[in-house]
Amino acid sequence: MSVFQLLDEEGRPRQIGVDDILMICPTPQGPQFHTRYGVYSYPYTLDEFLLLLGPRGFERLDRNNIVNMRQIRRYDPKTRTVYFDEREGPDAIYATVSEANSCKVARLFREREERYAVAAAGAAR
Repeated sequence: MSVFQLLDEEGRPRQIGVDDILMICPTPQGPQFHTRYGVYSYPYTLDEFLLLLGPRGFERLDRNNIVNMRQIRRYDPKTRTVYFDEREGPDAIYATVSEANSCKVARLFREREERYAVAAAGAAR
């Protein structure tokens, strides 16, 4: 069965089966999904999306983005930019990183280096 990731009336993330949806009504805050068990909303703000996606490895790196940390391939600390592939130039896919959140990216790469160092040492035996 297909499911939607929605928010309950208290803003908590919930998985709602498509077959459980009775109707969808438009509101100024986005669509409301009515079921027999309650009314749910689709995430409307980055903060609401972060509630849903945070447990899956997404982090807010700047005020205008939420980034899948597992998809970051490289980081330029000088421009505080993360890249999602190895391309250079105007075709590169990237996101900006605020100064306050640059520690999240640095920690990610430090953990990756430690993990690869441990795996390499284990493979050499």
